[in-house]
Amino acid sequence: MLFFMIFFCQVMHVLLRLTGTWQLISTTHESHESGIYPVPRYRSLFIPVGNQVVLHGGFTEFASALADTWLYDIRKNTWTEVKPAPFPEDLLAHGMHGGVLGKNHVFAYPKVLHQMWTYSLAANSWSHFNPTGTLPTLHPHMLFVQLTPLQCVFYGGLESKRAPTWIFNPSAVTWTSLDFDLSPYPRMGAAGVAANGLMYMYGGYSGKQFSDLWSFSPAAGWTLLDGSAAAGPRQFARLVHVPKQDALVVFGGDQLNDMWSYELQEQKWLSVQFIRQPNPRTQPNLVMINPDTALLFGGGLPPGNPNLVKFDKALNGLYRVKFSTITTSPTRTHSL
Repeated sequence: MLFFMIFFCQVMHVLLRLTGTWQLISTTHESHESGIYPVPRYRSLFIPVGNQVVLHGGFTEFASALADTWLYDIRKNTWTEVKPAPFPEDLLAHGMHGGVLGKNHVFAYPKVLHQMWTYSLAANSWSHFNPTGTLPTLHPHMLFVQLTPLQCVFYGGLESKRAPTWIFNPSAVTWTSLDFDLSPYPRMGAAGVAANGLMYMYGGYSGKQFSDLWSFSPAAGWTLLDGSAAAGPRQFARLVHVPKQDALVVFGGDQLNDMWSYELQEQKWLSVQFIRQPNPRTQPNLVMINPDTALLFGGGLPPGNPNLVKFDKALNGLYRVKFSTITTSPTRTHSL
């Protein structure tokens, strides 16, 4: 009897998983010609500011750069194209990083060019600033995270070698380089987010896809939290922090649409299962609009041929997920 109980404990595992629901709140069937809905796109700016989200630029499925600016009203679930002062389209071909600058401003920084632009919601206009001091070499698909209002972290990128971690101050428009004995292998397409005074980085690609999770602070440097995470290897995934649960949530990546939650206090991964969920997509926008709710917008469906620049299809559906409605359920599995 004792042998049977030991054997049973060895072969039976009870895994906890989370179950939730995505809600499609704006559909792709609304008329683009009427100007009430943004055209499909990927790699765009999508930045929450108060009760609105600023959408700017991105690329169509044919890799054509977009220069439009939209405001999404979170409370009314409506889109408005604001048509601010012209924005230089030649910058858009490089893609943009961006974040919040002050109460009613966002900033945009081209991924490989040293020019910063700010957009004022009140004035509905773009302004241009040039950075000063020592400037880094910027690479496509660098990791970018706004750690604090005055600290934006840049790391890695396409074809990057071991290099400093760069801190960008969007208010002073200055750069500072930081060197550490320990740092992640340089990579492109990593996902990052700020939480509890730290930046977290997950995954990415450099000859292979990574499945490691790191934390970073300018004072302490880099710390490896998990070298082979349960969420598995992926690039161009999206990472958000859910304050209400104090968890990191990883969504998607190239040809993926799954979701994983990393509980920061317990340091464990949980799989999040959905009855219905968005299509697999790459380079979408996933942002938190309150401590419990995230919005997913856009992205591209990866082509069958990985060497193609354009995607088979760009997307513009807007989804919402409320994390407090996600429930925990046990799943029994047998080990062989």
